[in-house]
Amino acid sequence: MPRRRFRDSIRPSRGTLLTVLSLLLLASRPAQAGPQHFGYGFSYLLVLEREGDRTVLSVYEPPLRVKDGPWLLRWRDSSDAFRSAVPNGLAAGNFWPGLIGKEYAVVLERTEEGGLAARVLDPPETFSSRPWRTLGTSALPALEEGDILLAAAAGHLTGPTGASETAPGEPDDLILVVRAGGGEGVVARLYSPPAAPGDGTWDVRGAVPLGEVMGEGEVAGAAAADFWGNGRDSLAVCVRRGEAREIVY
Repeated sequence: MPRRRFRDSIRPSRGTLLTVLSLLLLASRPAQAGPQHFGYGFSYLLVLEREGDRTVLSVYEPPLRVKDGPWLLRWRDSSDAFRSAVPNGLAAGNFWPGLIGKEYAVVLERTEEGGLAARVLDPPETFSSRPWRTLGTSALPALEEGDILLAAAAGHLTGPTGASETAPGEPDDLILVVRAGGGEGVVARLYSPPAAPGDGTWDVRGAVPLGEVMGEGEVAGAAAADFWGNGRDSLAVCVRRGEAREIVY
């Protein structure tokens, strides 16, 4: 992706994310959230999925070509660490940009009081079997009454990303696609990250109605990226219409 710099100086393209989105949505194994490209230099697929009665975090490596090859499981946390994870509540983004960029995972969890919290996970920079370190957990403004979370993503939708060789650019927002309980239809709610993981709350930044561009159908997934390399992120939503699926922006 043009606005991300990785430690090995390889810049992966997230333009293939739409292909990944379609592949995962057609897969037989149910995934609770995602997909998102993830990692340093070489992109991976990060998902929350069900394994028996547990919610587990899995990382898959893509095939070498965009064909029908299998996605290889590279790592899985099958502990009970994600027992409070909210269905569809997973995103990966560059929330704290620097000249050397890095994407973090955010897992939305239900608190004991019934609210929402965003737990930030730090992916290791080497192959490892150890659990991903939690950098912090911050409160997230509760969804409005009756809201149903449909998908989560990360990106900067409110203007140019501002990234260059000498500037880190704007931080990604956490994007929650919800079916609003107040009758507004499907809405993308934007949350700006705190100053540091676990330091403060994720503040509401704005909301974008999606009903007109979506039309009839159900949300099957979402992703945000600079798909066309013009310095602006766009939100791609996969809409299920019966047996067919369509990507809208």
